[in-house]
Amino acid sequence: MKKMFPKLGLVLLFSLFAVKSLWAQVTVLGWPGGPEETALRKAVEVYNAGPGKSNGAVSLIFFNRDGFWDKLQADLAAGTTEFDINLTATYAVGRYAPYMQPLSLPSAATDVFGEKVLKTMQFEGEQFGVPTDLSLHFMYYRDDLIDKLLSDASWQKIYGEISQKYMGKTLSPKNPDTWNWEDYAATALFFTKSVNSASPTRYGTVLQMKNLLFNMMIWHSTARSHGGEWLDANGNVMVDSWAFRQGLQLYKTLYDAGASPKDSTSYEYAEANAAFGSG
Repeated sequence: MKKMFPKLGLVLLFSLFAVKSLWAQVTVLGWPGGPEETALRKAVEVYNAGPGKSNGAVSLIFFNRDGFWDKLQADLAAGTTEFDINLTATYAVGRYAPYMQPLSLPSAATDVFGEKVLKTMQFEGEQFGVPTDLSLHFMYYRDDLIDKLLSDASWQKIYGEISQKYMGKTLSPKNPDTWNWEDYAATALFFTKSVNSASPTRYGTVLQMKNLLFNMMIWHSTARSHGGEWLDANGNVMVDSWAFRQGLQLYKTLYDAGASPKDSTSYEYAEANAAFGSG
């Protein structure tokens, strides 16, 4: 399973939010798992080895990913003393703001983060956090297979036949730098054993399809890149649109054809990464 797939992500800024005074030993509740935890642990390690020696060390705790947000709200509402700083996301600032203390940042913060970024952590004019990391989409693919696809006439012929059968048009392989969603889909189908018996890989992609917010954020890129918006200017829901149907059809075509494992309906980033890493 070495083909291309979108890595976890869509643009998502996480933030650390102050709950109590920071002038002593500080406990931080971080986001569990993935590169976010790895990066936070490293940052704390560096801090504790330097400024933390005189300003007070930082310790970390983590909840389970399942139910994280509900437990966080329950703990904050109950006045927990288990942690002093908690992590949340830009889209949830308003949910937790009633339980958190606003921050007063130095003017230099604007130079570091940028005014627009800092505004994503504000609620009703008050600052509740600063960014810690950014989540983006990436497309990974195997150079050796793509290079052969771009140079092998027999592969290109099969590629065109597959795209015609599954997508209603005959496509030619392109350099990934110039791909659109159709090129991604056609390539994923070509490198799927159930579609192309000559494929060197069993699956052409892996879709994160577990029913949860973060996977929806990934899928949303397919609709957004077709011009889709969740709401119109008047706040009306706009999901019944051509753009959203394009995104849904993309996933359906790939999943129904077997381009993604059947159990990918239970996948989040960890399962997708494991599939990619397993080869």
